[in-house]
Amino acid sequence: MGLEITDVSKHYNEVVALDHVNLTVDKGEFFTILGPSGCGKTTLLKIIAGLELCDSGRLSISNADVTNLRANKRNVNTVFQNYALFPHLSVYENIAFGLRSRKFDREVIITRVQAALEMLQLTQTSSRYPSQLSGGQQQRVALARALVNEPAILLLDEPMSALDARLRAQVQIELRNLQRRLEKTFIMVTHDQDEALTVSDRIAVMNHASIVQIGTPNEIYERPCNKFVANFIGDANMFEASRTGTAGLETEYGTLETCLPVPWERGTVVIRPENIRLHTQQPSVNGLKLTVRDTVYRGDHQEIWFKDNNLKVKTANHEPYEEGVEVWLEFLKDALVPVNEE
Repeated sequence: MGLEITDVSKHYNEVVALDHVNLTVDKGEFFTILGPSGCGKTTLLKIIAGLELCDSGRLSISNADVTNLRANKRNVNTVFQNYALFPHLSVYENIAFGLRSRKFDREVIITRVQAALEMLQLTQTSSRYPSQLSGGQQQRVALARALVNEPAILLLDEPMSALDARLRAQVQIELRNLQRRLEKTFIMVTHDQDEALTVSDRIAVMNHASIVQIGTPNEIYERPCNKFVANFIGDANMFEASRTGTAGLETEYGTLETCLPVPWERGTVVIRPENIRLHTQQPSVNGLKLTVRDTVYRGDHQEIWFKDNNLKVKTANHEPYEEGVEVWLEFLKDALVPVNEE
């Protein structure tokens, strides 16, 4: 077991920061805690790191109770949002700093630092200072400094927020590949949904001091459990529906069929814009004829909106759809997801 969190709560005066949080992270897993600002994700990371103590509940790392242990007694290292590199130390000295503080032998320090430099492709920059490095290089130095201590768990606090969009996409893949190669437990906190979907084995979505859904990126995106998760991750078309029969839904778009269980008599249905297909003829099921209102070209896809509703479609088909044109839509049965309110 990598990490087990049981019924953890945290309050700051009258503010509930964490409300009875339960979470299990497997050894060697890349796990992401995702949510909006103020949801409690940073507080949870600090409690895992030992930088804060919980008011109640229990934490164990590698099956050992660490609930009341200070940060320096836990086998955990954190890479912070701003990397926290020492500007007056070289790359080599930054990486070696923690080992020297813990009084490791010189030979051990040299061996571990050299291995970290090679692993993160920093050998050519070992004598440079942080101000002489790119954002991606600085992040790799921060990772090396954490990994050289051989922690059971590496914590990542918004590790790519300081990078520009293009570099962020590149570093996400590098980070994911590094974690797979090392087979270490990585736990990352982020508000960036695309980042979470890209790097994670599993994701915990937080809102209002609680975890609302845990699952693989595919599960979180394709099968959101409630309206918040559907709205927070990706684009989503939402509309009200009433259950009719075992798989039928009465909606503003007519009667639609779903392959998924319908847990209510009346509630909300979600479908992603890319799961609505465009046709020249009426589909055999879940067909609807609408009139195009607006289109936006996005390079790899185009987005289409329709008159008299807020329905949005994404399609890789670059055939132009002019305003006023009527098209047939198909709502894919296995992508119509009945969700809970909360």
